[in-house]
Amino acid sequence: MQTSEILKDLRISAGYTQKDLSHLLGIGQSTIVGYEKGEREATARILALYADFFNCSVDYLLGRTDDLGNISISPSPALELTENEKKLLSGFRHLSKATQNMVLRFVESAEESEKRA
Repeated sequence: MQTSEILKDLRISAGYTQKDLSHLLGIGQSTIVGYEKGEREATARILALYADFFNCSVDYLLGRTDDLGNISISPSPALELTENEKKLLSGFRHLSKATQNMVLRFVESAEESEKRA
């Protein structure tokens, strides 16, 4: 399996949209699209960021092993979810797709309002 497919599969399996992941990792959504389409090659820094976030090895991301790698890492504090974020994510995953889309539109609207304030 290609790195691009692995990155996409991990994201989808974890229930994130490209936009969600871009916010969580602090990289552009278009950059994630490029990685997942194989149009851009992820740097070592980006692979390490993905590995830390998804708690897997870089070898797994590169397709060198099928084993996620039972590695013990301490995720970056910037990537750790707060209790409120965990509650939101847990609840969000149980919503219908239509309701998820409604919630996402609300969050985007609230984000825009915060920027204007």
